[in-house]
Amino acid sequence: MAFFPDSVRKAFIVTLTVLVAATALPLLLFIVEERSHALDTAVKAAENALVLQASHMNRWFEQDIMERVRNAADLASVRSRDLEAMAADFQALVGRGKVLTNLAYVDVRGRPVAGATEGAAPDRTIDLSDRAYFQAALRGEEAISPVLLSRVDGDPIVVFSVPLFREGTFDGLLFGAVRLAQLIDMIKDQRFGQSGRFRLFDGSGRPLRRSEEYPPSSPPLFDATEAQGPEL
Repeated sequence: MAFFPDSVRKAFIVTLTVLVAATALPLLLFIVEERSHALDTAVKAAENALVLQASHMNRWFEQDIMERVRNAADLASVRSRDLEAMAADFQALVGRGKVLTNLAYVDVRGRPVAGATEGAAPDRTIDLSDRAYFQAALRGEEAISPVLLSRVDGDPIVVFSVPLFREGTFDGLLFGAVRLAQLIDMIKDQRFGQSGRFRLFDGSGRPLRRSEEYPPSSPPLFDATEAQGPEL
């Protein structure tokens, strides 16, 4: 004969279950809340890192690379439009700076007529007048291009351009080119907070890669179709 009636035993089990549930529920809620808080913290950290990374890139583009092109535009050889002296100055700047891979002066018709890699007698049949950065220069605006492919070696590059004026009239532009590989090398060595490293992506969400990862055949810089590159 059972010491306790079934009804009492069942009532005890129900009561015990309720007590266990009542005790465990706050713990479960605490665990869920902590996990949610941890996720929110991780997301917030990632967002902060992305903001920091974008700010870092913008500052590097604007205050470092673009400033180099602005300074080159103020050279005596550029102000006097002395093409031979320009080419020599550009070659010295590119060789010394290790950031820009080319500096070039483009005349009012969109022809590159002096450059660090082209010298003072480049191919004058090249026409850049339809390029977005040339159109920006016509409006008196500086520009940073999407990713273009170099005519010289097919390397992906980014172009930084500064408009030039003489007595208030548009007189061409100066552009500096930076290899995408340099940007990637710089970025991969940077670390931002606990979220780690970051990468560059083009406008369609594809990761930008080093030149050796691109197909061997590529259109020239001056005839390139602009990729959906980063508008930084």
